[in-house]
Amino acid sequence: MTKKMTPRDTKLYQLLDERTIVYVGISKDVDRRTEQHKRDGRIHFTSSKEISPKLSRPSAERLETQKIQSYQSSHGGEGPKYNRRKLK
Repeated sequence: MTKKMTPRDTKLYQLLDERTIVYVGISKDVDRRTEQHKRDGRIHFTSSKEISPKLSRPSAERLETQKIQSYQSSHGGEGPKYNRRKLK
């Protein structure tokens, strides 16, 4: 019996307002997701940046949570401005 491999098709990205991280997210298509953020207008940002290679979805979710928690620990407990679901 062979173990089924989890596809590595998800990347971690940040949205920035100037040099400030305002959102950390994951997506299979970062360019498409960034355009969606622009169109819906709920997040104000000036640039986006991919910050991981392609990962499995579970690995990307764990890294996303770690990045948000790391941001919180270095910003007095506050997470990126528009991340709410992953905040503890």
